[in-house]
Amino acid sequence: NFRELRAELEARTISWIDDPSNTSERFERVRMRSLTGRMDQKALAQAIRVMDGLAHMRAAMMAEASAGLAQVEMNDAAARIGVDILGRLGSEARLRLLEALLMAAGGAETAPRSEALKRLADRVSRGVGLSGGVTLAGAWVRWDNGAVILSQAPPRRDEVAGAGPAWDRAGPLLADPRLGALAV
Repeated sequence: NFRELRAELEARTISWIDDPSNTSERFERVRMRSLTGRMDQKALAQAIRVMDGLAHMRAAMMAEASAGLAQVEMNDAAARIGVDILGRLGSEARLRLLEALLMAAGGAETAPRSEALKRLADRVSRGVGLSGGVTLAGAWVRWDNGAVILSQAPPRRDEVAGAGPAWDRAGPLLADPRLGALAV
């Protein structure tokens, strides 16, 4: 609690700086602090247990997606992953793996829209509608003999080709450093 912290700092004659973001309702952390401050202890303990369980589930799913990434064949131009490998992943792990590969292939800084990603994952799992390839997040995704190939999308006529896929980005995109902070 801020009052206790300030009282302790004053007792030790330690100065501090107030950060206005710590009280701005624009930020989720501020809204969550306010909400948890109003909850009774039993409800708060239950909410913490639920959040802890969700954090562990997310960590397991990300580990599953990372294990799938280890099975992806990559070279300077493209990544290839068997549909059988994708089929063995849970649906959320498959989405996160495809998302990381798309962003690494296309150089996107932000993840593709979830609806577009889900449509692509569905098409990939069924092998439907990928014969000529589709583009998403700057990546070109196509079907090849039981596998999905991802590479950088060809440049448009008025564009210069990019540097190529940055496959080394895929692993860090699947490693979420916030997971440790979520576990209670």
